Amino acid sequence: MTRAQSNLGKTLTFTTRDGGPWVYKDYLWGRDIGSAVVPSVSRIDGKPVYAADFARDFLGVELSRHEYRQLTSGVWIGRDIGGGDKPTDTPTGGAIALH
Repeated sequence: MTRAQSNLGKTLTFTTRDGGPWVYKDYLWGRDIGSAVVPSVSRIDGKPVYAADFARDFLGVELSRHEYRQLTSGVWIGRDIGGGDKPTDTPTGGAIALH
């Protein structure tokens, strides 16, 4: 399911909502509910990241969490790492390059 939703949601739109950073997935049929982008700890390597949990897209089921990390000024990389809250070494979605 995570891979399917990654293939159907090809772009992201970053904006603000309720005074904080927010991200939407842009699916073939339109924009999703979106998620707040919050400081977090990576489930992959335990280092600081910004994260967005898209559980609201799936009626509360944790299927898609993105982790974003700044590489250099103005350049970020992200990854869909699937759902849950346990450490993982197997991201489920492709890498996301943001500029």
